Amino acid sequence: MESRTHDVIIVGASAAGCAAAIMYARAGLHVALFERRKNIDASKNFCTHFIQSSAKPTLDRLGLTHALEEEGAVRNSVRMWTRWGWIRESGKRHADEAACGYSIRRKRLDPILREAALSTPGVEAWLGCPVKALLRKAGRITGVRADECGVPVEARAPLVVGADGMNSRVAQFTEVDARVYPNNRIGYFSYYRGVVMKTGTESQMWFLDPDCAYAFPNEDDITVLAWLPTRDSPLHLGERPDHDLRQIFSRLPDAPDLSAAQPLGKPIVAKRLVSHNRTPLEDGVALIGDAGMVTDPLWGSGLSFAFQSAEWLVDATRVALKKGLDPMPGVMAYRQHHGDRLSGYEHHMVDYAQGRRFKLLERLFYAAATRDPVVADSLLAYGARNITKRELFTPDLFFRILRAGIGAPTVSGDLMNGITSRRS
Repeated sequence: MESRTHDVIIVGASAAGCAAAIMYARAGLHVALFERRKNIDASKNFCTHFIQSSAKPTLDRLGLTHALEEEGAVRNSVRMWTRWGWIRESGKRHADEAACGYSIRRKRLDPILREAALSTPGVEAWLGCPVKALLRKAGRITGVRADECGVPVEARAPLVVGADGMNSRVAQFTEVDARVYPNNRIGYFSYYRGVVMKTGTESQMWFLDPDCAYAFPNEDDITVLAWLPTRDSPLHLGERPDHDLRQIFSRLPDAPDLSAAQPLGKPIVAKRLVSHNRTPLEDGVALIGDAGMVTDPLWGSGLSFAFQSAEWLVDATRVALKKGLDPMPGVMAYRQHHGDRLSGYEHHMVDYAQGRRFKLLERLFYAAATRDPVVADSLLAYGARNITKRELFTPDLFFRILRAGIGAPTVSGDLMNGITSRRS
């Protein structure tokens, strides 16, 4: 059986895996990148295709920004609607292009990432080689056993990185401390060409308390329309999904014009939206991207977390790997940083995924954001993961929320009743 030795092994050549491979290799490390799919153009289908502005520095570091724009990626921002009206940026924050995020379908994004990784000196790609098992020695993971066109191969390294998605085989092969959270919504995701947005290329999200919808413009005049009702909502798509989705969107305030829009295939239906957070308990392994944490797709955070988690792990471990030292102290530091940066977001996402109504503080916050541009900018900065919950709730901002949110008018009851009749 063929056996090779590397500095680091990465399983999964999607967003997180390719980003980590590029950064490790640029640090002078020899990387083995395993991917079960052989086609370099293979891509993920179920995704919001939304890269938040918080991940823009990582894209810049990877040198991918120009390539994304050449492929037509849309510089994104979001406008949010609640029963108190629209929440939009004042223009004082994130006004320059350096702070934008991008919307680009994975059909375009994934091949760009894979080609960038494969062309980076130091990356040895094993496409079409699914990992079948992990190698262990003295209670530590030391490598992987894979299948190259029916021929077993072994690769060894001080660190194995699981970047193989929410159904991670690496995680399944290890002892994992997994926290799994249910989601009380069903997701319907549809692609349309020719949608006319009243907001231009700015994305729209509607929080109908508790049903939700969004419209994310992408490249090639393609827009992702999503409808995420609670399981007990009367507004689920039936036997005519295109007709039903058009009816629902036609009732939304400032809705996109779908009169000339053409659906690109049937909607993707996600009946079991589940969030999880995994921490492997065995030495020699780390998880990034969806292998480590899957969140509610409602918020469009998965791609951003994938890029950022890859960067955090590389920065925490590359020096030790370069010096031939044990990378596990760095892995532990990565886990701590991952939790410090994302646990607040995760808690809110998991809580809201239960399909509940807005809580009092949320009602005050959303109402205030329609009246106070400072509150709006702070809320949208938090939504884009540019600031943490701790940075969000400052005494000054809390005072502004109370001052602007109390007594804020709501939209007409007729409008809300027209969207979700039982929620008046």
